[in-house]
Amino acid sequence: MRLIGVPGALWPQNNNDAITRKIYLVLILRLLIFIFVALLVLSGAMYVIKRDPRWLTFAWQIIRFAVYILLASGLFYILERFVLTGWKVLL
Repeated sequence: MRLIGVPGALWPQNNNDAITRKIYLVLILRLLIFIFVALLVLSGAMYVIKRDPRWLTFAWQIIRFAVYILLASGLFYILERFVLTGWKVLL
């Protein structure tokens, strides 16, 4: 695997590393899901401890943001899987 370039130093640059690229994306998504779950647990614990409704509002914002991120990544997956693959066949 050859890594080139400063901005995307962890991103493979040749087309043979498509599997490596997908592994990076899955790792990033898993890390984001872990962060979302940790934030939800912490905000729930803070609500139980302090009984401040701001922590429930914060948890709701985390849930909404996580849903937006998952929808965007799903849309990009569908775009890559069907649209760009079909475009390569046409070229």
